[in-house]
Amino acid sequence: MFISVIITAYNRQEFLTDAVNSVLNQNLERKYYEIIVVKNFTDTNIDNFLNSNGIINIIMDGTIGEFLYKGISVSKGDVISFLDDDDLFSHNKLTIIFEKFSNLCNYLHNSQKVFTSNEMDIKRYNTNNLSFNLSSISIRKELINMNFLRSIKTCPDNFIFYCALSKNARICSTDLKFTMYRLHNSTSVKMHNNIDEFIKMQYDVSEMIYKQLNEYKKMFPDLSKIIINDMLLNRFLMKIYNSKIKIGFTYYFRFIFSFMHGRKQSYEYKIGIIYMIMSLSPGIVKKAFIKKAFKRNQNI
Repeated sequence: MFISVIITAYNRQEFLTDAVNSVLNQNLERKYYEIIVVKNFTDTNIDNFLNSNGIINIIMDGTIGEFLYKGISVSKGDVISFLDDDDLFSHNKLTIIFEKFSNLCNYLHNSQKVFTSNEMDIKRYNTNNLSFNLSSISIRKELINMNFLRSIKTCPDNFIFYCALSKNARICSTDLKFTMYRLHNSTSVKMHNNIDEFIKMQYDVSEMIYKQLNEYKKMFPDLSKIIINDMLLNRFLMKIYNSKIKIGFTYYFRFIFSFMHGRKQSYEYKIGIIYMIMSLSPGIVKKAFIKKAFKRNQNI
């Protein structure tokens, strides 16, 4: 078996060599894996570093879907393991992947330590969601729907998970934290010093995810019930940050029914229930929730 680690970087240089080094320093022999970096910039020091370590270095413009499509297209691995440029692998992650996929695993999600420059393992951001964080996901290459991949613009972690679900693949997970997930000012969920900008950002991100999930519902019609619930979670968030958003009570009952019957395949139900309750709460309660979320982000 051979593993291809695909690292993507977009307009961001400061963390990339750390990410690559975390893969180079694995305790799995290098003959069992390759590293492919897909980025949209040139940098003499970084490019020399990649080339000197035998890393495939692809420079191109495009969306995250196009980046991943290109990386997977040139990969030689039976298994694809993803890594965002600002995250890190533990030194034994690829050994675990090699063992799991040698034992008929088709999709693996591992837990993660969440860290900032000030704090390691931030408990409130930890999650066992099987589709959370692309850097925590590995999958057999044959399961990835390449026809759809190139068209996606966000939520690649959801897409890869849906690919596995749609093929009835054997899904594995572990609570062991083999990925370090970094929170910082240039992540997709940016930090703001102004609460109005924070509210707009939270709404815009939730809306963007909601629209992408709606596209996924068309790509994976057999998974529509699961994807609709994922969409609802983001719809609840949208309503928290913009009270004008309308959600029919049928959808609330649907989400509660799913929670009661333990359908936890692709999203965090405890978080979802909190978001659902907050979306139904009076304005004063929503404001308190938003202020708390804003203050928490300031402390990162």
